[in-house]
Amino acid sequence: MSQNHTWKSSQTKTDKVPLKVDSETSSFGIYQFNSKRKTDWRELLGTKTIEGKWAAFKDKLVVCEAQFVPKRKCINRRLKPVWMTYRVLKCLKRKHRTFSKCKCVDHPAYVKAAKSAKSELCKARHNFETKLPVAQKIKSDKKSLFAYVRSGTRCRTTLGPLVNRDGTVIEDPEGMAEEFNTFFTSVFTQEDLSGVPQRYIIYDSIPSLCTIDVTEDKVHKCLQKLRADKSPGVDDISPRMLVEISKEIVVPLTIIFKESLDTGSVPDDWRNANVCRIFKKGKRNSPENYRPVSLTRQIIL
Repeated sequence: MSQNHTWKSSQTKTDKVPLKVDSETSSFGIYQFNSKRKTDWRELLGTKTIEGKWAAFKDKLVVCEAQFVPKRKCINRRLKPVWMTYRVLKCLKRKHRTFSKCKCVDHPAYVKAAKSAKSELCKARHNFETKLPVAQKIKSDKKSLFAYVRSGTRCRTTLGPLVNRDGTVIEDPEGMAEEFNTFFTSVFTQEDLSGVPQRYIIYDSIPSLCTIDVTEDKVHKCLQKLRADKSPGVDDISPRMLVEISKEIVVPLTIIFKESLDTGSVPDDWRNANVCRIFKKGKRNSPENYRPVSLTRQIIL
């Protein structure tokens, strides 16, 4: 099955402040109550095709997410580290005020203020790392822990500029995305299907796989195994929302999966994926030193 890959640049400049789904203040309980009362999935999907059923299910999720899941502004600017308490910040300000008055690092008042600030700083960092919230749920949220570890690094690697095979330097995000897309599509292997051998049945006693039984219990177990910290795919459906409302969406997903197996087709939306570049080794300005990784959607058969 072929997939349509969409390359999205991570450095596209925009004047608007990006919005992020705030899962902590989401009203999943209200959605679950309204979903049980109002949504009749069998009537909503009806006798539509696999494309129509998936489109109706996706539109319903988008409407419910906009109604019950708020969004917050993503501001990367931070006045202090995440582990620093306001008591430490107050000690540091007192240290700076003392130095501005004394103008000498050997002054007893400054030495006392610096010693107190250093003690409080080490204590705050130790307490935060000992009782690190993300460390307690490391199996379900690994990204938060590694984000805290990367926050202490001073070396920040950025993408670009790139140099293509002609020696032209590419600096704009759109041009770099097109260059990556051209290189990634050039390394795909075109299989020769003309010489495929015929299939012969060697063992008659082995039972064949005739039917695949898709039940609501199996679909619900698969939904519960989704990682809530993973990124959504092209459809922008958050896995956290899928886990929280798994009982409410198990019926339409079971219907869609059965329809897909019976008809032997999948929605065209499932064939798309976002492609991200992963640096391997060598020079960072060469597209040949990156490999593509497809970020598919969370719901896929």
